[in-house]
Parts: sequence; C-alpha cells; structure tokens
Amino acid sequence: MTSLRHRLMVAFAQERSEHLQCIRTLLSQSQPSKEELFRRAHTLKGAASALGWTVGEQLAECLETAFQKTLTPAQRQLALETVDRLESDDPQADDLMARWNPAPAPTVAADFYWGFQGYALSSRQVERVFQVEAGALQIWRQRPSLLLNGRRYSLAPLSLLLDRPLPAQPPRWPALLLRQGQRALILLLEERPQRLRQLQTHTLLHPSRLLRAPRASWFQPGQGATILVVDDSATTRSLQCAILESHGYRVLQAADGLEALAILTSQPVDLLLTDLQMPRLDGLGLLAQLQAHPQLRSLPAVLISSLNRPPQLQAAYLNKRTFSQSQLLATIHAGLCQPPAEPPKP
Repeated sequence: MTSLRHRLMVAFAQERSEHLQCIRTLLSQSQPSKEELFRRAHTLKGAASALGWTVGEQLAECLETAFQKTLTPAQRQLALETVDRLESDDPQADDLMARWNPAPAPTVAADFYWGFQGYALSSRQVERVFQVEAGALQIWRQRPSLLLNGRRYSLAPLSLLLDRPLPAQPPRWPALLLRQGQRALILLLEERPQRLRQLQTHTLLHPSRLLRAPRASWFQPGQGATILVVDDSATTRSLQCAILESHGYRVLQAADGLEALAILTSQPVDLLLTDLQMPRLDGLGLLAQLQAHPQLRSLPAVLISSLNRPPQLQAAYLNKRTFSQSQLLATIHAGLCQPPAEPPKP
C-alpha cells in the first residue's frame, strides 16, 4: 500500500506540474485553446480525485467548468490565481470557491410541487432536479457524498430517510437538491419527480424531516467486486487501481493480455478493464480470447484507450482523453449490473 501511494504521489506531482504549466502558458495567449485548457483541467481533476486530494479536485473542477466557455478578463485572472493555489500541496480554497461559485440571488419560486413516490416537496425548497450516476458517489468523511459544481453535498435515498426498505442500487438515480437555509442534501429517488400544481393524493414533506444525517451503511461502493486492470503503463494502472480501490473494489493488475489471461483462468474476476495497445497480446486480442473461452465469454469488459473506438467492438468503451472518474465508475457499475450473456445456441 505504501509503495502504491508513493507511486501515485510521484506520478501526480509530475502530472500536476505539467498541466499547470501548460494552463498558465495557454492563459497568457490572447486566444487560448478552450479544448486544451479543458482537457488539462479535466485530467488534473481526475488525477487529484484518484489521489484523494479533495481540495485540488474541487479547484480543478472550477477550472474545468470555466474553460468550457470563453473567459472574461476577470475569469482569466481568477484562473491564474487558482493555478497558483494548486501549485501548493495544502492550498486554502474557500475564498476561491466562493468566487468561482457565488451564491445566487434569492428568487421567489413558482408555487408548484415536485411529486414522487406518493410524496411531494414545495418547489421553494428544491434547488435542482437532475440525475446522479451511481459511479459518481464517493465516501467523504465516512459518508456518501457527491461533488456538484465545486461543492460537496451529502446524499441519501428518500426510502432511508422515511425508514422504508431500501431499493437495489441502480446505475442512475433521479435526484433533487433540497435546501433550507444553509442546510442542503441531495435526495435520491426511485422514480423521476413530476411537477404538480396541486397536492392531489401526495403527502407533503417538510424539509426538516429529511435534512438530517443519514447512516452511511446504505451505500456500498463496489460491494467487494473484483476487477482486473490491464495496461502496460504502470502509472496508468496505479491511477485506475487507486480510483477503484477507493470505491470499494478489489483490484488485480496485469501488464498485457497474456498476463491477464493467466489471471482470468486461475481465479474469479467480475469485470475486465483493459487498454487497447499493449505488447504481446493487445486489448482486442484479449477480448477475442475471452469470446473463445466457454467460462469467460460472458465476463463484462470495458475497453479504455486514447484511440478511437474500434469498429464492431462489443464491449463498453471509454476514451482516455475525455473520460471522467464518474464515467469510469458508472460504466463499471453498469457492467457489473448487467445480466450474464446467454451462451450461443448449438
């Protein structure tokens, strides 16, 4: 564990220096490439998240969000200040977070309700309606949480707060961001909420009933599933393993397809995460070997590469240049949840 942590720290220090220097250079240009700025901030956010550096992840996400649009002079200056702060191992971020995410001006919400599962909430207490990928959930301070627009929120299923049986964890949750004063909570639902002009048969919930600290035991990231990570880059393997292990998965490693086959034929694995280009046996060759093996052909697989998706690929695919940690985790979660493929008919 110490060796893995050390490798991650060394890899991250090099990546951080490279990305921040590139961002600083681009920001000095009159018309910097938004795509390259976004990619650098995005990669830095993913690396910080893999390392568990929450402040760095939050600041990098602020840059990532800002770089999707044309920067104003004030935003460009704020981005440079953020780069300066990210160069520190222990930055203070509260002031920058407040400047990147100013509190919205108070507004008077329309008089309607959000209805779900036989209950309803006034629209005045609901700040946002959206969906949450299960892979985006993280354990922070021993509780499930979600990083949303640079801010971290606690979250809980409605059933848990109402002392009802918990549903199976889906790949994607309908959700409400509930707020009362300074208190906020992301409420996970079993069905998509609907606008209601009248309560009808729904029971109106008071936010105080929901805005309480839920027990953390309901969320079991990974639930002990075993994932085999295959990549010829030790740094890439270490980063991917760090992400998966931090979300409760048991992780095995292989440097190429032949090593992976040796592992797959000697011990149980729940999902394969493999690179495309590798020596001896590449990712496509490995997947072909699995399809030809009676006991392995139904194994869920995710191909992750900086190259374009290969044609006729049957496995899930992620692009290394554009994927996020939440996409990786959501894709893995979906792969683990899918029913096993039926054997081919004779």
